[in-house]
Parts: sequence; C-alpha cells; structure tokens
Amino acid sequence: MLSKSDLSKKQLIAVIRSSMFLKEKFDAAGRFQKLKARFVAGGNTQDKSVYETLSSPTVSLEALMMVIAIAAIEGRKIATVDITGAYLECELPEGDEVIMLIDPIMTKFLLEIDDSIKPLVDKNGCTYVRLKKALYGCVQSSLLWYNKLKSVLESGGFVRNDYDPCVFNKGSNHDQTTIAFHVDDLLITSKMQSGIDSAIALLQFNFEQVTANTGPEHSFLGMRIVVTANGIDVDMIAYLLKILEGKVSGSRVTYPADDGLLIVNESSPTLGGGASKVFHSDVAKLLFLAKRTRLEVLLAVSFLASRVTNPTVEDDSKLRRVFDYLATTKNVKLHFIRGGLVELKAYIDASYGNDTRGKSRTGVLLYMAGIGIAGWTAKQKLVTKSSTEAEIVALSDGLTHVLWAREFLLAQGHDVGAVAVYQDNQGVIKLMTTARNTKQRTKHLNVRYFFAADRVESKHIVLVYMPTDRMIADILTKALAGAVFVKIMLLLYGMPR
Repeated sequence: MLSKSDLSKKQLIAVIRSSMFLKEKFDAAGRFQKLKARFVAGGNTQDKSVYETLSSPTVSLEALMMVIAIAAIEGRKIATVDITGAYLECELPEGDEVIMLIDPIMTKFLLEIDDSIKPLVDKNGCTYVRLKKALYGCVQSSLLWYNKLKSVLESGGFVRNDYDPCVFNKGSNHDQTTIAFHVDDLLITSKMQSGIDSAIALLQFNFEQVTANTGPEHSFLGMRIVVTANGIDVDMIAYLLKILEGKVSGSRVTYPADDGLLIVNESSPTLGGGASKVFHSDVAKLLFLAKRTRLEVLLAVSFLASRVTNPTVEDDSKLRRVFDYLATTKNVKLHFIRGGLVELKAYIDASYGNDTRGKSRTGVLLYMAGIGIAGWTAKQKLVTKSSTEAEIVALSDGLTHVLWAREFLLAQGHDVGAVAVYQDNQGVIKLMTTARNTKQRTKHLNVRYFFAADRVESKHIVLVYMPTDRMIADILTKALAGAVFVKIMLLLYGMPR
C-alpha cells in the first residue's frame, strides 16, 4: 500500500479507481452455483497509448461449434475447466506501473482485516495501492492472461490452430486432444480419457485454482452441453426462459416472422426513451441466443438489430412475435449426431430485391454432424439486376465464411476435400462451371464472379444444386411460414420427421 503524500503529481493523475461487484452465478441449466464477488480496476481511465497492443482473442463461435461437432462425430469425451482468479496468475511487467484507489467502503473492510494500514488512509477514507498482478478491469490484463495460458499449453505440447488463436491441439487422429477457450473457461475434447486427464493435470500444475468437470453435462458460455450415447445435445433453454420473463403474450406462434418483417413502415410512431432502451437490450439478448442455438430466428433478430437506434412501435410488435415464437418452441435443442465422417457442407442463398430499397439479402449456413452449426444473414451492399446476380453476390460473400471453416478443419487435421456448397440457382452453377462468355450480362460483377469461380476451379468447393424447398439457407433470407417453415426447420436441426 502507498501513502498519498508519497505520490507525485504525475502518479496521482494516472490513479485509477476500483469497484466491487457481487453477482449470483447460475449454470446453463439455470441452477444456482454461488454468489460471486469480483474486485475490479477502473481500466477505462488508463492511458492506452503507452501499450503497443492490447488485443486479446477469444474462441470464435464458429470454431467452438466445429470443435463440438468433431467431438460428437468421433465420440469424444468432453471436460470443462474454470480457472478461478485467472488474471491474478499474471505478474504485471516491470515498469508497467498501475496505482489504484480503494474507496472508503472497501478501505473499512481492509482495516478490519489489518488495522496497521490505518496511517495510510487519507482524509477522505481512501487508500492507494500499486498493483503487482493483473486485475480484472485493467486494460492489459486480458492480453497478459492469454499469453500466459498460451505459454502453458505450448509447454505441454499443444499447438495453436492457425485459424483460431484460442484452439489448441495435441496429438493427431485417434489420440488428439483439443482445447478451446474463452478467457478462463476451457472446453477440452478427446477420444482418450488419458488425454482429458493429462490436459487437466497440466492446468492444475500451473495454476492455483482449477475446477474441472469431467461428467456428461457441462455449462459453457451460456450453453448446456450434454454428451449422450448417440451424440451431443446443446441448448440454452434456461437462458431462454430467463429472457422470456415478462415478454410473452401467451399467444401460440409457430413461426417467428411474417412477410412484412423486412418492410419498414415510416409512419409507425417511434418508441419512447425508456422503451427504446428496453428494445435495444432485448434484441441484444436474443442475438446472443440466435447465433448459438436458435438460428431460425436469426433473420428476424438481425433485422431488428438494424433498428435499435430508432425503433418504432411496429418494430416492437415484430420483437414481441419473436418472443412468442420462442415461448412456443422453447424446448428446441441442437443434436450433433455421432458417427460418420468429419465433413463440412454449406448452403448459400439469396432472396432477390426483398429490401425496401431493392437490395437483396444473403443467407449462409454451415452444416456438420447432421445440423446447422453456424449462420449469417445480411443485406447485400449493392443493388443487383436479377436473381442470378444476387446469387453471385451471395456466393462471393458467403464463401468467406465457408473457406475459413474449411481451413480451420484442415488445420485440425481433417482432410475435408472440396466443400459441397449447395445452390438453388442452376444458372449460377452453370456460370461457375463452364467457360465464361465475355458478353454475359454479369460482367460488371467480375471480381465476385472470378473469386467464386477460382475456388471452384481450385477444388476448394464444389457447387451442388439443391431444390429451393430443401435450401436450408432460405430461412436466413426471407420470412418463411407454415409447412415451408416446418420443413426447413426439420432440415436445420435434423429433427425426426
């Protein structure tokens, strides 16, 4: 601890504040775990210009889903690990001075523990400390922790996947152990129990407080993961029930949006300040859910996310419908099927000119282990003149996700070959697989065309025709209803018919 009188003017200017937060912690099944206290630094006032870089990665959602899919296909065992007080495992580098103020309330608690610090309490009842270790809230803490964990894993023989800096592997084929992590939460998969045990032992040797779960049920990043005899089930039902509280009308709704979803009614009144903030918060919560386990609502939620800056009464009505649909279908789960080959499929689709200003919408879906594992939906950035042009734009944009996923799987040691990319526009397939006539009307899309055609020629992808009634990505481009919606849902989640 420091005396305020000993601090220079420059040091006093750089002093940061601190806060104590208390939070009830629940697992992904909604069960209470503990009351968690966290003492954090006010890093928002730190001078970031003195650091060369502060960027710290976390595992991408798509990589995590592929890791789970591989685990299901190969019948791997799963463990989850939490490293308590992870940032405190990291020493602040020499010369990186961080001085923090402790407020009067926390100072009183410190005095009850050790009254010898009383002479260091200033006239306002505050105390000052120089941090020796990284503390939650400091701008450099997350990067220090990442580098520490990376170093520990590499010392144990793990090698980083070049396409996701938070996925590490040790061994190959039947004895491969994979670790994916988000800050201090780790997911470990391996066919061999010895691989799981060895990884946990490595972490326990290097860190003070390591809690490991090697059972069949896990809580990871808000998702409940259950290993079964025929695969892996993933859901966020407990999270969904929590965000549905006070949001449901009681109506039974069997699809999340109607034909008017993407149409903006300019005459609809805007929501008031308080209601607008609630709308923004609700959409953010739904987006967290939709990207992970409920892809069928991603189109509606994505559109509503584009409306959060100035939402209207009509937007709020569309949001209520999504809530009612989720309440009607709250027990939907992802079921990753066990067995078969590790292979990646992709569905890319476009809905032509369905935006108010004539722009089309792209939908992209990655498919593994019998289900859709990741999806994207976005309004195209340019106006196209035909459905074929819209599909070319969709293919070009969507291949970014597909090719990255392919490279990730290759880096995991899986020879996935050419990825089957399903298209429901035979004109596009013909354009990409036959010699191109320079007089074609799509020559203004040259860059996009040649990018996709080059990937076909290099055998990174193979275009496969898929009838529109089986084009799963259709659910990410337009509002579906009735039997059409149900059919796509069955394909999306691999549900029994």
